[in-house]
Amino acid sequence: MTQPIQQPSPASINPYAATAQDLDIAHPDEQQLAGRGTRLAAKLLDSVPPLLIAIATAVLIQILGTDNQATMIIAGVLGGLGILAFMGYQLVLISRHGQTFGKRKKNIRVLRVQSGEICGLGRYFWLRAAVPTMMSIIPLVGPIFSLVDILMIFGTDRRCLHDLIADTKVVKV
Repeated sequence: MTQPIQQPSPASINPYAATAQDLDIAHPDEQQLAGRGTRLAAKLLDSVPPLLIAIATAVLIQILGTDNQATMIIAGVLGGLGILAFMGYQLVLISRHGQTFGKRKKNIRVLRVQSGEICGLGRYFWLRAAVPTMMSIIPLVGPIFSLVDILMIFGTDRRCLHDLIADTKVVKV
């Protein structure tokens, strides 16, 4: 005679056994690198407010007219104050969140590679912005540096030359 197959009772199941489910969970300390397109979109978004301020200044000059030098000065000062206000906003975002306006809109931020901490304002300004800008204005070397800087994002670690200089990476928030 054949005996019926018995199902194990809940009490006989090992509660300490490994799960049979496939758990595809990233390690909480690991952060996903930002995509190349996302980084480009963030860079383009960073240029929108200054462009809008410049357009508003040009429209103001057209409305006030170019006949009077005082109106030209007023429009220029207002445009300059707008640009300075946006720069101040950018500096606050960078120092507090490791993000610019565009990076904030695209949900990415700049972190230090080794520590994973937010990139500080000094590192961001001097190593990610000032050094590459200085290099890019050197005759003959500058265009090559700028091209290499941009093309390095196609590496496996998605870090541009300015990221390597500043020891930073751009990650999803």
